[in-house]
Amino acid sequence: MIKVESILKWIIEGSLLKKLKMVRAQILSKNSDAVAISDNDLHITLAAGTGWQKLRSRIKAKDIDVPEFSIDIDPTVKVIEKGGSKSWYVKLKNQQDWKEYVMDSLQGTYDSGRVYHISLANLTGNKEDSVAMIEDRDYKDEYKKFQSSKKMKKYRTELNRYNRRKGTYGNHDRKDASHKNGRIVGFEDESVNRGRAEKSRLKEKKK
Repeated sequence: MIKVESILKWIIEGSLLKKLKMVRAQILSKNSDAVAISDNDLHITLAAGTGWQKLRSRIKAKDIDVPEFSIDIDPTVKVIEKGGSKSWYVKLKNQQDWKEYVMDSLQGTYDSGRVYHISLANLTGNKEDSVAMIEDRDYKDEYKKFQSSKKMKKYRTELNRYNRRKGTYGNHDRKDASHKNGRIVGFEDESVNRGRAEKSRLKEKKK
């Protein structure tokens, strides 16, 4: 279940929650300093930071489709420590699928190095005290690979076909066909369509 808050997150439910509770119990039994994060606070962070804040007011949870791939975890527990904080977590399987899901849902990713994971425990039990999981990755290379994927080639073909059908292909009207949640929803200013997170984040990457 999607929740739009200060971050965009997927709330853990059902069979996955049951599996996580068992993994969390193992963490607590083996680590005396670990404090459980409550069931209600278990989630997957999909987007956060300044890029997400700029888009947040325009995003509704109901507009984001459920992932088409299986939502599952790598059961291997990992630990990260930073600045006096410590977290126990598990990574999601299908990291690339998660990244493409966020890019498709929001027309761009806001954390190029985000590792999709679920924090299960930390030193206080407060979800806010968990260590953020961002790794150093070559986003330009990832973006290039993503744009050359079959999915993105199909995406661009659909947009071009839509433009041709409307008689607007190559007319330089500074309008783009806008793609949202797997559907073409009409035209919008190219400055709006292209000014979403990926572009802003690439600029930040150069700084």
